[in-house]
Amino acid sequence: MNRPDVFSSQNNSLKTEALALGTSIAPNSRLANRFRIVEQLGSGAQAAVFSAIDELLDVKVALKVIDGGASDPVKMQTIRNEVNIARQLQHPNIIRVHDVFSDGDTAFFTMAFIEGEPLYTRIQQPISKADFDKWQQQLVEALLACKSIGIKHGDIKPDNILLDHNADIKLIDFGIGQSAASGAQTSGHQRYTAPEVIQTGKASEHSDTYSLGRVLEDMLGCVQKEGLGFSHYLWTKKRRACIDQLTHHLPAKRLSLEQALNISSSGDNGSANVTYKTLVTFSAIAILVLVISASIFSYYWYQKTQPRLPSDTPIQLLVLNDPQYPLLDTINTLLRYPLSTHPNIVLDDKAQTQALVSNLALSPFNNDNDRVDLAASTSVNSVLLLDATPTSSDSYLLHASVLSMPANEPIFTVSHNVNANTLSDDLSVFANKLIQSLFDAIETQSPQPLPDLRYLDALDTAWQKGEALNSADTVEAIIATTPDYPGGWVAKARNDLNTGDYDGARQAVETLFQLSDLAVYWRLQGELLRAELNEDLSLAQQSIDALVSQFPDRPDLLSMRADIYQWAGEDAKAMSDYKAALALRPNNGQLWFELARLQIINGDIETATSDSLTRALVAFRQAKDPRGESLVLNAFGIAYLRAADNVAAAQYFKDALALRDAKTQPSQRAKTLANLAIATSLTGDYATAEASLEEAVKLLHDLGDLAQEAHVNDTLGFMFEERGQFARALEYYKRGLDSENAI
Repeated sequence: MNRPDVFSSQNNSLKTEALALGTSIAPNSRLANRFRIVEQLGSGAQAAVFSAIDELLDVKVALKVIDGGASDPVKMQTIRNEVNIARQLQHPNIIRVHDVFSDGDTAFFTMAFIEGEPLYTRIQQPISKADFDKWQQQLVEALLACKSIGIKHGDIKPDNILLDHNADIKLIDFGIGQSAASGAQTSGHQRYTAPEVIQTGKASEHSDTYSLGRVLEDMLGCVQKEGLGFSHYLWTKKRRACIDQLTHHLPAKRLSLEQALNISSSGDNGSANVTYKTLVTFSAIAILVLVISASIFSYYWYQKTQPRLPSDTPIQLLVLNDPQYPLLDTINTLLRYPLSTHPNIVLDDKAQTQALVSNLALSPFNNDNDRVDLAASTSVNSVLLLDATPTSSDSYLLHASVLSMPANEPIFTVSHNVNANTLSDDLSVFANKLIQSLFDAIETQSPQPLPDLRYLDALDTAWQKGEALNSADTVEAIIATTPDYPGGWVAKARNDLNTGDYDGARQAVETLFQLSDLAVYWRLQGELLRAELNEDLSLAQQSIDALVSQFPDRPDLLSMRADIYQWAGEDAKAMSDYKAALALRPNNGQLWFELARLQIINGDIETATSDSLTRALVAFRQAKDPRGESLVLNAFGIAYLRAADNVAAAQYFKDALALRDAKTQPSQRAKTLANLAIATSLTGDYATAEASLEEAVKLLHDLGDLAQEAHVNDTLGFMFEERGQFARALEYYKRGLDSENAI
């Protein structure tokens, strides 16, 4: 008989002197007349783990024991839940679970026994880059296996990850695992638990992704430096970027497991592999001296005869050349010194840029998207492209084009003939023309014309009327009547993105970019949408910053930038932008609500209730907008609930319900009913809480929202269990399970 996988006998991080649940089973004791206990491996809040010998099969196994579980229906359901989940998972990086047993009041199940150590112990010591990449890929593949059958683990942390004797990952402990459609989650380590779970107790399909990112963060901190410093920097930067996206505080902005797998699978050997075409001969060096001398003279002449460049708007410049002409690589090098002497121009590092292009397999000179992505990665706002056209066997027509980023919009192009016989003089003239044109363009830039935003008025009208479907119809009408209007395609892409139609959004963005004479405003809007679709925070930040810079004092753009700041986890900056937008639109109830929401999240309940929410309520009432008014009243309730003023919270929820009609706003009414149930149960008014949850269940059932229906049924079960009414609790728990199984 083949020996099965095994559960760690060296899990020192989990060993304790006494079990949290009071379970105490002495060594050599026997359970179910079959399993002889060897030793206790550890314990947690819900169970204890032992190693044992299965005397029937003569193999070593691990037992997870829940004391009193056999006589407690709720605990027994917990065991069945974990076993049912784990049995569905057949993956080399997931622990194998076998059967459920009972012995008197003791219930337990058996699983494979791993010879090895927990990840928690292993990362107390340095790990290699190869280990990190291997373990990242194995963890992602294990979670993808869970996702493929709709399972959330719910407690991803180093303690629940083992390394076997081959140093391969084994994911264990599905004690709080659940169907991905279920919302409730009641345990999990604080550091590794997603913010939305901590705040609401509700997990989503992205919650395990957040926990994965935190584990990878722990691992990355233990990676030992290998090789050249810059190589290590590039390797670390790539992993850090992945972790930052996995742990984004907004679930929808997190990197998907599929994307994380692509990143971990691509890997690299940590080396920059930068090679230079050594083309600078003695004559080229002489040319360099002449070009530098001429350019320095030109620079000082320019400084004395022209106004100084603005000191508050430095030009971050990336220089790229067509790789098919070796001469251009030399010119790239030659031009850098005169450009770098200007105090308001910051050049990219050529070696680092080439390494990044090589490692990421980019073609930034020829591919627009690669160029925009590279500019975002290197935080530059302008790109200089060097190109050449052969005119004879010994001469070229050189072209230098400067583009603004991330719009990828041409600013100017300079061309000049160079001949092998007069190369030194020709390059000197070319350099001076380029620098002069660059400075002139920077100094004389005029404000961008206001774009045609008529589509916003139509959409705002539909939204204010509460016609959610009509907004999509309005967009389709705009596209049908004026297919060459960029605003229609931006609106369609935004609509599709908000409704989860990502393919439709991508197609709309592609159509937008194919339109002729696309204004910079629409190009930047397209890049912003592309960044959101690809979850590229750097590009999103560059795009919205460029929009706000070129089109200042626009509340809609300031509000969009506030959203991007929230994506980046910079709530203070987001609130600052909302305040700036409100200075321009002081009667906009939605802006006041968004500001208040952030204040509540960040614990400033007093300001939210006394100022922002009050202003939002007044604005919505003046506009006779009952939907907005109900939104604010519900937010008041949440704020007071967080402040532990449950009586006031309950009253606000009741006021919101008066405006949230079951026919016109069934989903919103169900959410407020659930909030009211929480507030009234905390004041001891169980009758109101029960009635609220019952109505919420009916509304959700009629809507077909089985996941939320299951969550509310579980809440009802928990409420009755707390009051000692176990029969009714089990009835609602069963309803919750039935709803989950129907999904």
